[in-house]
Amino acid sequence: GRWMRAMFFDDGFKVIEDRRRGIVEAYDLLADPGELDNQFEPSDPRMQDRLMQLRSFFAAHALKKPGYKLPYRP
Repeated sequence: GRWMRAMFFDDGFKVIEDRRRGIVEAYDLLADPGELDNQFEPSDPRMQDRLMQLRSFFAAHALKKPGYKLPYRP
């Protein structure tokens, strides 16, 4: 859904952002394919860089039609 965003990186990491709950998760899919060990550490510059890439991608690809408003569904 529109509240969850995810991005896969070349090194096997996957970053997930849940915008509704304000939670970010990062998993090393090569070492942890079951996504059991959340590697996201807010103080880690590498994780912040990955999160910034995810947000930049979705900002660049957002629907930007004049007059379009995202429908709200809680």
